[in-house]
Amino acid sequence: MNLVVSLKYFLVYFRLFGISLYSPNMTKTMRRFVIFFASINFIYITFTPLLLILNSSRKFKLSDRSFLYIILYYGVFFIHAVTILETLTTKKNQLHFWNTLEKIEETFAKDKNCLKKKNFNLKRKLIYCFSVLLFVSMTCKIGLWISNRLFKIRGDWFMIDTSSFISQECSRLNYFSQYFFIEILRLHVTFYNEKIREVAKMAKKYTESMLFSELNLLNVRHSLIWELNSHVNSFFKWRQIFNFLHSFLNITNLLFWIYHGSNIGKLDYKMIVNLIQYIITLVHLIYSCEMLKEEALRSPALIQEVSQQVAYAPNHELYNSVMIISMQIHHEKISINYGGFFRVDMSLLTTMAATTTTYLVMFIQFFD
Repeated sequence: MNLVVSLKYFLVYFRLFGISLYSPNMTKTMRRFVIFFASINFIYITFTPLLLILNSSRKFKLSDRSFLYIILYYGVFFIHAVTILETLTTKKNQLHFWNTLEKIEETFAKDKNCLKKKNFNLKRKLIYCFSVLLFVSMTCKIGLWISNRLFKIRGDWFMIDTSSFISQECSRLNYFSQYFFIEILRLHVTFYNEKIREVAKMAKKYTESMLFSELNLLNVRHSLIWELNSHVNSFFKWRQIFNFLHSFLNITNLLFWIYHGSNIGKLDYKMIVNLIQYIITLVHLIYSCEMLKEEALRSPALIQEVSQQVAYAPNHELYNSVMIISMQIHHEKISINYGGFFRVDMSLLTTMAATTTTYLVMFIQFFD
């Protein structure tokens, strides 16, 4: 389980924001750390909205525009609460994920060096992506805060945005934490397809017993990969449903006010910056899910190549074994979904774009 050790700093960072991700062999100190920060974050989301309501009602005259922003920011607190509760209550599913991952790695006893290299490359990729996204997010956020204070644009917006920063970061990290697990899953789907290609290439050179052994490993690996996929879907459910809904509302709202501002000559550039942040974060995750889906869709065609190689083998059990794997791939499909409500791939992005356009037109007609 070297991958868990090498990625532990990601898990620690997620836990700071109440995303209580568990891993095998956690020390008692680390388990207390998880509970402590979950409690701190829960206290934060309990009292901060109340303070916002109190200060907003006393010090600021709320326009329709600022009131809508407050509703959207309260949604961030709600998502934060759901995240804390869901991650704490899905501890078993998270541990099952890592245990299943360990079982998959054990099937690559002959390819340990190759797997180690792939894990190292994955670690570098995750560090790079995380660093870039964190830099973009923090640069945009701090830049907006500084410009707001220097030019004293809107005190109410600044108060709400700074107060809800931790919940906003938790919402953003929900997307990246899922990307973290999806990339682990995609690594093994890709490796699985590479092994199928290898079997197809070497099928006529293997002895019958060696070929049976390789086919059995393919069967076992796919079952474990599908189980890994199921575990990911089980602990990214309600929080991501609400997270996507909140992102959709935010993007629609920002687009409306950008359009409205450009019409009256008072374009608020912070809305453009926030819109870019939302789109980058959302597209980054959806693209990863799409790449996973495309990689998984290559498996049926590859296993068909193996079936062609063994179709005329003297032992018909070889062909039957390949057909069993083919049926298994057909029925145990690899995909990311949220509670069975919708799949996460490029079709979701297209649907969101179409729905956003529809609501945007409605808002322009009735409110502009």
